[in-house]
Amino acid sequence: MIVRLCRTYPRDEHPGIGLHCYNFTKHIDKPTIIFTKYMESTPISVPKNAQLIEIKYSDLSFNKKKESLFRTFLIILSKLWAELVFGFQVIRYLKNNNIKISILHLHSINFLITAISVKVLFHCRSIMNFGGTDLMRLKNNKILMFLANRIDAFLYVAKSMKPDVDKLFPNKKNFYMGNGVDLTLFAPKKNDGNDSKNFLAVGNLRWQKGYEYLLDAFSQAMVKYPSIKLYIAGEGPQRVLLEQKIETLKLKNNVFLLGVCSREDVARRLNESYGFIMSSVSEGFPKALIESIACETPVISTDVGECSEISRDVGIVVPAANSNALSKAIIELLEQKHAYKQMKSACSKKRLDFSWAKMTARVRKAYRTIDE
Repeated sequence: MIVRLCRTYPRDEHPGIGLHCYNFTKHIDKPTIIFTKYMESTPISVPKNAQLIEIKYSDLSFNKKKESLFRTFLIILSKLWAELVFGFQVIRYLKNNNIKISILHLHSINFLITAISVKVLFHCRSIMNFGGTDLMRLKNNKILMFLANRIDAFLYVAKSMKPDVDKLFPNKKNFYMGNGVDLTLFAPKKNDGNDSKNFLAVGNLRWQKGYEYLLDAFSQAMVKYPSIKLYIAGEGPQRVLLEQKIETLKLKNNVFLLGVCSREDVARRLNESYGFIMSSVSEGFPKALIESIACETPVISTDVGECSEISRDVGIVVPAANSNALSKAIIELLEQKHAYKQMKSACSKKRLDFSWAKMTARVRKAYRTIDE
């Protein structure tokens, strides 16, 4: 039995969350129990080999890069309490149903205490996957590092993370997993993207996505191209701040916050867009970037995590937190027609590297290795 601890699972209203958990379960056809946080929206269909158990609790989130000491204390306290509630329910269910665990898979740094407790009580092998933000938190927190060292093996999303992962966990089995995309849904379609001059950004409205820099950059690019438009798909704690900035920069007729969009809507918008922009200041292996490539839409990306490696030949890479560089890249993408066509052609070849089946094969191999 594979047991998965995952903070999120894809929902009808939030289909882009928890995709690793869903696709690992779908493509690794082993009996699986998924424990996740309860949400009001309905989960998408659960694979036939799995059971989804939602546990209700509430906690606070880090909404800013730097929170006040008081709020940080409250957030940590709320998360500890939430983990106690979550962990108690998980262990009670496993004990009451006499579950024999072969692999315990922790899908993020959340529920680390629960994972260690289950590992000790049920004598099972454990593995954890993490992205760029999780790695950053581990590097800066000795308590989290102490706890993480109790896990048997690690999966990381970006090849660029390997030096840090090997340094942090030199005596562990560490595996590169990458990221995946639904190549059936995210596929190129006949569109008027070259004529529309629309750009799309996708991701939660939070500081890690660097949208403040993107708005400044777009304002600068509009001096030369006043008719270009930017659509941002996603929701989050920075909405009010971004709305205020859009108002201040007089971008109301050119920049639009779309809120949460379905995967189908994102795929359609990518096909209708001239280019995709990822302005993040912190990333691992962002799925929105490879969804764009899968739709053969050239990209502009900041040089964070795996993004420069992913964007090679299919777009333009710029330094993070640099509005001027982002603005120049937007203008370059609009003006360099021959290079733009080459990028689209490169996308058609590169998209095949990002199938969920190919990615999951790496995870299946990691399971076999740690279960030996």
